[in-house]
Amino acid sequence: MFTNGNLAAPLSALSFLGAGLLILMVGLAVVYSALKQKVALRRAALAAIAVVGGGYLAVMLLFSLGSSERLLARGQEKYFCEIDCHLAYSVKDLRETKTLGNVPNEIRAAGTFRIVTIQTRFDPETIGPQRGSAPLTPNARIVSVHDENGKVYFPLP
Repeated sequence: MFTNGNLAAPLSALSFLGAGLLILMVGLAVVYSALKQKVALRRAALAAIAVVGGGYLAVMLLFSLGSSERLLARGQEKYFCEIDCHLAYSVKDLRETKTLGNVPNEIRAAGTFRIVTIQTRFDPETIGPQRGSAPLTPNARIVSVHDENGKVYFPLP
């Protein structure tokens, strides 16, 4: 099983919100300095925005460069971090067939249909104690299959 190599989701969210709040506050200082014609304050505030924004982008870039794609075997899990829990996805089954559906609505493949069964689970060890027992609903995901030649396949409607 692969585990999450990123920051904890609440820490990531707080970092994002904190950087945004700091930029907003310093942005207000830029407006104030423009109204009061304080050039030194405006330059310092704009420099602070550049440092905070650039620092945040640099940290995101470092995490991005430190990550890599992994090919998972059947049953291994891929985690997606939500704010209050982790979602784990794994391939449970793969089967091939020439047809989908039942007669008279049967669809025939030009080649072969590959039916992939994916299991989703919430990792109970990552659900925050303050979350309560409200229903858990994952964010939308786009699923695709990539073959060894780089061709991408999306689900049929």
